[in-house]
Amino acid sequence: MAKAIGLPPAKVRVHAVTVGGDFGGKGGPGDLPIAYFLAKQAKQPVRIVATNSEELTFSNPDHYSVITVRTGVKRDGRLVARYVRAVHGSGAYAGMKPGQASIGGAGTAGPYRIDHCYMEALQVYTNTVPCGFWRAPGALQGMFAVESHMDLIARELGMDPAEFRMKNLIGEGEENALGRKMTGVKARETLKAALDAAGWKKPRPGRNYGRGVAMYERGTGAGKGWIVVSAELDGSFTIFTVSGDQGTGLRTIMCQAVASEMEVPVDQVRCRNGNTSEVPYSVDIGFGGSRSTNIGGHAVIKACSELRTKLAAQAAPMLGCTDNQVDYKAGKFSNRNERRGTVSLREVVTAAGGPVTVSIELEVPRKGSSTSFVAQVADVEVDSETGQVKLRRFVTAHDVGTIINPIAHQGQIDGGAMMAIGSSLMEELIDDNGRITTTNLGEYKIPNIADIPRFKTILVHSPGGPGPYEAKGIGEMANVSPPAAIANAVHDACGVRIFDLPISAEKIFRSLAK
Repeated sequence: MAKAIGLPPAKVRVHAVTVGGDFGGKGGPGDLPIAYFLAKQAKQPVRIVATNSEELTFSNPDHYSVITVRTGVKRDGRLVARYVRAVHGSGAYAGMKPGQASIGGAGTAGPYRIDHCYMEALQVYTNTVPCGFWRAPGALQGMFAVESHMDLIARELGMDPAEFRMKNLIGEGEENALGRKMTGVKARETLKAALDAAGWKKPRPGRNYGRGVAMYERGTGAGKGWIVVSAELDGSFTIFTVSGDQGTGLRTIMCQAVASEMEVPVDQVRCRNGNTSEVPYSVDIGFGGSRSTNIGGHAVIKACSELRTKLAAQAAPMLGCTDNQVDYKAGKFSNRNERRGTVSLREVVTAAGGPVTVSIELEVPRKGSSTSFVAQVADVEVDSETGQVKLRRFVTAHDVGTIINPIAHQGQIDGGAMMAIGSSLMEELIDDNGRITTTNLGEYKIPNIADIPRFKTILVHSPGGPGPYEAKGIGEMANVSPPAAIANAVHDACGVRIFDLPISAEKIFRSLAK
């Protein structure tokens, strides 16, 4: 923002607010620089509100991509080599690129053991609207290609697509296609859980019914963070952060972590969002990359540890002992050697003359050997006369660590899967010489309640997650492989292979007519 408007960063104040419906769409500055110049000229605050038509025609859609996949495989079905080339149409400008996401650990390396790999990603300027992030940038495109390709290979070999995948999945302590050794691997368990829940071996319920499977793996994101935790005069706790929340429930999870670490009810913890002028340094990299809980949770745990130490030093003279003889439990301090007397948190903070505060800056390292797996199975029915696809059932199995907030965790799975189902079957921006012609939500169909199939989630628990309390990332797990699972199910139902998204009735109808 500062660079765009020609001011030093210290002159720009950003207020952290609740950001609804982001997951990539609001990842860039958008029209903020325009609002600044209008406000400067008018000498009044300016708010820009875009209509649906404006959002569709000028916002940053996901990248148009062409993925080429070639795979070497032995007659017994073992993968030995893979070539992947991803070309992303970036639009007219160079901001907000998916980087190596489409070919890296968050993309087409996948959960498989492949001895020899060559992968490259290219971004090219195109005569289209500048493109931007979509939840797990570049990964959906890459995995749609790779997991569709896996099914094609299996059918050429005369193998069951699930058995073909199971044969090539990475195992404990093995290296993936990028040469990264993995530990705590639950790939086979996750795939088996999905297959069992979906009744993979059961007969299809009727003609033109198909069943497809796809997989994905992704590590938990990491990075820098900053947080302040204060013990208040009334015995409550306050978290101060400049991190936004785009729907992941980060603030709730941080409050839960403080409540757990300080052994108080969660309603005694509140989270206050501030602005960047209140922060002595700016190290927070923001949400995204399946990293918010990992960074925010570890920051809270470290802050609470230091806060307990600081409070113990204040409580020690009140208890007639040294700092290291002070025990803390559930808001009360006691002398380890003399259990008869205690002082409350409120008394300690009052004796300190006001709120006791700890400020934490940290960098959470990425745990390269840790990853998470997802396996998804789609059941579809294809109308042989019209090509219309009806998603009848969807099963999603996840390799998870400790689940800190079950409701938020399931919400990430449900929301991510439905985003991907929309991309799979209906969402499409059409352009004419670079100009978007899809100008309303009547033409740009998004899923509604009637489009949600029978939905089943299976959680495969595993220890050793890199997050706080051994948690694993979930925000970008459910939304990557559904397009491939659905495309594979359509192929199973009617023999039509769709190579580009969305998997529309028109495309299937034309293919059936041939």
